[in-house]
Amino acid sequence: MMPDRMLKVVLSGDQGVGKSALGYGLAAQDPGVPYLPTIGVEILKVQYRSKKGLLYYIQLWNTAGNVRFRSISSCFARGAFAQIYVFDKSDLGSFQSIAYWMAVTNASQCQLRILYGNCGKGEVEVPYEEAANFANQREMLYFEQSALESKPDSVVFDLIADFSEHY
Repeated sequence: MMPDRMLKVVLSGDQGVGKSALGYGLAAQDPGVPYLPTIGVEILKVQYRSKKGLLYYIQLWNTAGNVRFRSISSCFARGAFAQIYVFDKSDLGSFQSIAYWMAVTNASQCQLRILYGNCGKGEVEVPYEEAANFANQREMLYFEQSALESKPDSVVFDLIADFSEHY
């Protein structure tokens, strides 16, 4: 069955913040092994039916957060409909790096930007208000949840689907 829409969504952020867990959860795929660092990029394919009944084919591009792969991140972000910037709420440094990731991936070039605060690893260092204000100032949507709890029927996909209908 041919999809009604095909979208590229890129996950960006520092190493170890939960991009792979989020990607696998949204794609309803089992990685088969404990999460290992991503090398370059990993592409997960998802078919998603929106609440309006449209069939979406979504490519989730999970980019490596390791320092040695940062120089190629901008290549992977080209042509993305949406960017999801992931940080660990228990790691202030990963939150502070989001501005860097936005610059490297040319955030202004995509139609939808989402800031995703991954919860559940430890003591919270980034309060909700601080992250929400950061996102609001940059015209981004903000979500926080444990990436391990992400599911393919996620509100994230609903938002991406709804937003894409205007383009």
